[in-house]
Amino acid sequence: MARSSKTPIRRSGATSRASYSSRKRVPSAVLNLTDEERAVLPDPNWVTEDDADAIVSMRRKKEGSVSFEEVLRKNGIRLEH
Repeated sequence: MARSSKTPIRRSGATSRASYSSRKRVPSAVLNLTDEERAVLPDPNWVTEDDADAIVSMRRKKEGSVSFEEVLRKNGIRLEH
């Protein structure tokens, strides 16, 4: 049986999720943001989930990294080669 052209097909996908995540907003005044972080926001008064992801990414890039071998050494574990 053929589908009627008047019946819409509902699809769930990235488009609906992306628009949903951008609707969730938190006032930036309640967050501990630097001037640099506030400057990258499209609306400096609000932070969306996507904005928060970008801010967390910026913060992690500034953190120093520690090698796996250093973590093992600090915990008293010897790595055999």
